[in-house]
Amino acid sequence: MRFWVAIALSVAAGAVSAEDPPAAETPVLRWTGEPLRLPYECTPEDLSLFEAPCTAEAPCPVFLQLVSARGVGEKIFLAGNLHNRAVTMHSVLLCSDDGGQTWREVHPRIRGAGLDLIYFHDAKTGWIAGHVLSVPPRDPFFLLTTDGGLHWRRRDVFDEPRIGVIEEFGFEDARNGALVIDRVRTSETGARYERYETMTGGADWSIREVSSTPIRLRGVTPAGPDPNWRVSEHAATGAWRLEHRRADEWTGIASFQVEVAACGPPAPEPTPEPAPEPEHAEPVPQELPTAPGGVFQLPGPGGKPPEERRTPPAGRR
Repeated sequence: MRFWVAIALSVAAGAVSAEDPPAAETPVLRWTGEPLRLPYECTPEDLSLFEAPCTAEAPCPVFLQLVSARGVGEKIFLAGNLHNRAVTMHSVLLCSDDGGQTWREVHPRIRGAGLDLIYFHDAKTGWIAGHVLSVPPRDPFFLLTTDGGLHWRRRDVFDEPRIGVIEEFGFEDARNGALVIDRVRTSETGARYERYETMTGGADWSIREVSSTPIRLRGVTPAGPDPNWRVSEHAATGAWRLEHRRADEWTGIASFQVEVAACGPPAPEPTPEPAPEPEHAEPVPQELPTAPGGVFQLPGPGGKPPEERRTPPAGRR
């Protein structure tokens, strides 16, 4: 059964040059032989995604997963995600333009999403498939570039939230391509698979076929992994190892730590101890001057005792 329904996306085909906001300034990671640690700061929203309570004493780990690698001229791209033990947290797209010595992120992390296969038609035009890694997975999309990966823009396959993943895709040239969506669940009509085509380089897609059995792409060569690059996890070192094939030998180019962070709420501030009350000295009694005969006299003006009053001699008044 065939449908000829155009899927309108958030931008028209004429707006393909529009770009997503550039990635926030991220530090350049320099590989010196030790596994690189991808920067990551936990947020309260991230903490809510963990399957177990995270505390300052027992923080929850965050892991890097690298899914695909591709070399394009002097550049190397790595795609994957950050996740905890339960859910995917953010997408990750890394690039090196000096053979793997330095790395930086070239697209903002997409919350809840993961990136998959990287494919370039030529040195300038490329696509990266992705989707939101929920259960079940949903909202498939592409990251597109037309300047060799300097800038990327996101284009959703559907214009509304939908369950499904990009099972396969390919391009005949920079504008004409096709993809197959696996809807994961069988629809009410019994169809699970859908084939779409684009004539705008992936800016918008039109449905061409639905089927209850898997669909193979037609007229295009399906995109596949780069045969000269591979990334694999080495449990012994706790790192992802990127390798390049030269002839029949694989050479290590860079490595990245699997565990990048441990998330937990900040430790509570210690309660300050109350300051001790000052000790009051006992008042020292002041001795008052006495007159002959033991009579106390109060000091007069200036602190001097008043003059003694003399009794006049007898007979005088």
